Amino acid sequence: MKEPTTYYEGLITNYLSGEASPDEVAELSGWITEDEANLAIFESFYQTWLLTGKEVMGATLDIDREWKAVEQRLSESQPSQNQKSATPGSGRLIKLRVAWISAAAIAVLALVMGAVYLLNFQGTTKLTADHGKLETTLPDGSLVILLQGSSIEYPEAFDEDTREVTLNGEASFSVQYNPSQPFIVSGGDARIRVLGTRFNVNTKAGKNKVSVVLTSGSVSLYFKSNEQHNKILIPGEKGTLDAATGEIVTLPNDDPNYNAWVTGKLEFNNTGLEAVCRTLEKVYNKKISIERQNLKHCALTATFEGQSLESVLSVVAATLDLTVTTKDELILISGAGCTDN
Repeated sequence: MKEPTTYYEGLITNYLSGEASPDEVAELSGWITEDEANLAIFESFYQTWLLTGKEVMGATLDIDREWKAVEQRLSESQPSQNQKSATPGSGRLIKLRVAWISAAAIAVLALVMGAVYLLNFQGTTKLTADHGKLETTLPDGSLVILLQGSSIEYPEAFDEDTREVTLNGEASFSVQYNPSQPFIVSGGDARIRVLGTRFNVNTKAGKNKVSVVLTSGSVSLYFKSNEQHNKILIPGEKGTLDAATGEIVTLPNDDPNYNAWVTGKLEFNNTGLEAVCRTLEKVYNKKISIERQNLKHCALTATFEGQSLESVLSVVAATLDLTVTTKDELILISGAGCTDN
């Protein structure tokens, strides 16, 4: 069993050295306010730290200034000399109480400022969609849905100027509108800058390529290495940023299923079987193989919404006179119902 005092002395050391986690900071703050003896222990460590390691939070908190401010406020709130009790020793008790409250106030303020320091300079969150798509809400309230295998990294608290996240893979964004704090998605050298909108980003659209499909609002596409060269994307368009050539191309989006992995709605209009299978692989995270080359030219027209992969494949098989079999983790499509067009 761990010794309580020794344990919290360890927390104090971690906190003053800037190595405590936000949870440890909260735990330490609660412990300090529980008992005057705990505060005394913290104050002893704290005063020693002021003499040896003030640089850890020096840029965040002016200890001397805050101490004087607290003492001033407390002295102003004390009763006048005529109002004080004449009980022997009461003046000393008042002074001790003022000193204790001052120490407590500064200690708590230091802990709070230390927590902000940790969040701003050390607090980075990285999420990876290891098992199916992953939905998360960012610190500003924006919604992100990650495709399986994708990851996103962002600070626990955005700075005042921008809201920047780093994406590896594919994600669907619904960004809270804030014209004074633009939202930026980074993928390698590519940048997508928005104020508030809905869009899809794929940082693995091809070798050195990042693709963006805009649902609503508008976004600016550019490279970090050449911010002056940018293109504006409007709803219904797809933009591709090629880091190898530095080119940014915008065209009408011709894929109605670009966001099907999020919505669960699939639309095929005379779509070749190969394209159908690539879409199904992405939406359901399954590997699908077409046995014969001529089957890839079979065309499917159908709409699905919220149906299982088994149900969708049953319709595909019945419509195109094909056979679907599963071996281990691989789904195989075979048959002789289609010929080259």
